[in-house]
Amino acid sequence: MVGPRTQPESTIECQRFRIHLRSLEFVNQSLEEFELNEDLKDFSFLAKHAWQNFITEVFINKNHSPLFRLIPITKQELNAQENEDKMTKAEILLKIEALLKQLCENLRKNILD
Repeated sequence: MVGPRTQPESTIECQRFRIHLRSLEFVNQSLEEFELNEDLKDFSFLAKHAWQNFITEVFINKNHSPLFRLIPITKQELNAQENEDKMTKAEILLKIEALLKQLCENLRKNILD
């Protein structure tokens, strides 16, 4: 008879996940410097919730261009996403202006080349 199934410790689960990603050649070998987001334990729930929100926005609320939020894999990505959520309108406008300026410069370089 087999004993009850136990949930692996998060550190062990992170190591297994890294090994799996490497076996698929999905990431480079320097993944050790990144710590995985603890919310990945509930990845299926997060993905299902994101899909339900998308369907609600598109088909019920008739919003044809909903913003799609990526599910953060590492703690660094999670922190960056949380910082974006806290940005003020002025900070967002500055980022947009900087991106547009960079886009214009890239287009100009491509046209001149």
